[in-house]
Amino acid sequence: CYVARFDADWLVGSDVFDPEDFGIGCNERDDIQEYIPDISIDPETKMLTVINSKSSTYMSYTISLTGRCLPARNEKYNFVPGRTIVADGQELECVTFLLLVRPMHIMDVCFVNELPCGDAGIEDDNDSIAGKSKGLFSDIKEWTPHPNMDVAQKQNLTQNDDVNIYEFPLDPCRGPFLCSQGFGGHFTHFFAGTHHAVDFECPVGTPVVAIGDGVVTNVRDVNVVTGIHGSNLFKWNSVTVKMHDGNYAEYVHIQRGSVCVEVGQAVSTGQLLCLSGSVGFSPRPHLHLQVTRDATDSAPTIPFRIKRSSEHVNETGSYEPKAGFLYP
Repeated sequence: CYVARFDADWLVGSDVFDPEDFGIGCNERDDIQEYIPDISIDPETKMLTVINSKSSTYMSYTISLTGRCLPARNEKYNFVPGRTIVADGQELECVTFLLLVRPMHIMDVCFVNELPCGDAGIEDDNDSIAGKSKGLFSDIKEWTPHPNMDVAQKQNLTQNDDVNIYEFPLDPCRGPFLCSQGFGGHFTHFFAGTHHAVDFECPVGTPVVAIGDGVVTNVRDVNVVTGIHGSNLFKWNSVTVKMHDGNYAEYVHIQRGSVCVEVGQAVSTGQLLCLSGSVGFSPRPHLHLQVTRDATDSAPTIPFRIKRSSEHVNETGSYEPKAGFLYP
């Protein structure tokens, strides 16, 4: 995956969007979205460009290229494909771009080998997915910052901060585990709904345990897709627990068929919930953990800390997991 939050050194270029460059006259600018596509591929140069023609809205673009539409090698950058497994078990080479674009800006992303055409070959029943032409998938959404940016942007939370403290979510006897992405992580944790999430790399089948007492409110346990294709964003597995403090803990990317609790069941801290996996949008096996104040799809995440292991007899208190470090 390649991430550009407003800019990146691998981009062909980026610039302010000028409607005149697209032949849009002054009297047409009130309805500019009717004339300007979100994504374009120049039929001659095969340049893939994303265009945010909105005057005040930030936009996020998830674009996956496969098969004939894989990026072409160029003088500036050689994009290395990853692999993904879709719903029917088919394994594909894939390059995915995660792009955040300012209002009235464009990004020249890459050159493609061939123009997309025909059927995508990747079935999906989610109506929000656009771009089903062969070789190109896109999901385009408005991006809004975390509603409490003072908290979201704060680094190195301390014991004196008003945050909840929980137990470690994986069987510590199987560790240590690498934190591959922490709060505000560059890869995918720059959305309000994931900002305070943490990712722990762990082998598929690692026991996932409750970080606090509570009641199971949701189980999603039927998906099998894995890898970096954008359509996988809508096909994760997870367990959600409403904890006794009123917050909701969600454990994501878990192995299909591994859940050993059910909705409505009371669980205690440290109780086995399921096994870790790599289901959904997942470049490698890991557990994604996040905490919210409610269970709605739009709920922003909230910060939390992890209790220190009792084995660390010379250390007390709690910690915020940081990318690049081993835990617990």
